[in-house]
Amino acid sequence: MHRIAAHRTPCHPTFRISLPWQAKSAARALVDELQPDLVHVQAHFTVGRRCASGDRPTGPGGGHQSLHAGEPVRYLRVPGWLRRGVARLAWRDLARVFGPATVVTAPTPTAVNLLHQQGFGDRAVAVSCGVDLDRYASGGPGDGRTVLFVGRLDEEKRVHELLRALTLLPDRIRADIVGDGSCRAS
Repeated sequence: MHRIAAHRTPCHPTFRISLPWQAKSAARALVDELQPDLVHVQAHFTVGRRCASGDRPTGPGGGHQSLHAGEPVRYLRVPGWLRRGVARLAWRDLARVFGPATVVTAPTPTAVNLLHQQGFGDRAVAVSCGVDLDRYASGGPGDGRTVLFVGRLDEEKRVHELLRALTLLPDRIRADIVGDGSCRAS
């Protein structure tokens, strides 16, 4: 694990950001030290953009987009009349940063569709963040099946929909939720 300095943001209680000059030097040092054959970038923000930058050859690159590029607009308190334009700029920025990537993945076909609309074509593919249920077929503790959610507990993760869906199933299924965020109490 390699740590890079990050700071709290005033727009969201759990988002942290590395300042561009910190991210640039830390990412460059890390890439120089590790000499990777492949660079996988989780998001196109400060640290990811520095790891994906063409400052030096690092072999083929890949990008992963799990956050809708225009979604941060919700947290930046952008006036409603300006949101569409800012979201468009965010998508353009994502395309610029991930443009050289060999492949760009997203967790769902819907997210891949959004990438296709941004011109990524066949380089955008769905890679599920799911769990291979066959690995856990022997069952676990308790008398039923369990759904495990591990992640940030914020509105856009929509954990309340998971809980609502479980109440609609005919069998009793336990939900274990692990994480922290602005929706933890609810």
